[in-house]
Amino acid sequence: QELAASILGHGEPVKTSFHFWLRLPREIRNAAFVADALASGVSVTPGDAFTVSPDQEPGGVRICLCAEPDEARVRSALFTLARLLEADHAEALSIV
Repeated sequence: QELAASILGHGEPVKTSFHFWLRLPREIRNAAFVADALASGVSVTPGDAFTVSPDQEPGGVRICLCAEPDEARVRSALFTLARLLEADHAEALSIV
């Protein structure tokens, strides 16, 4: 939790949780961020998977911190997500 918060600069650590909730800036849509993360080799769960109302936009993603036992890989994935927070996600959801 503390590692995720220190690298991502977003969210508040909850020491008893296996997951980290990453709030996304308003200009980044969940689906675009999830698509870009997956294309970069990092899988995150879109926040709308946890909403009760289908029209609610949670503005974040859930990061599982307990599935990967190698801390170096977790650190690398978190740095990838941090880089994606600064990226342009317009191409992730291209219209065909």
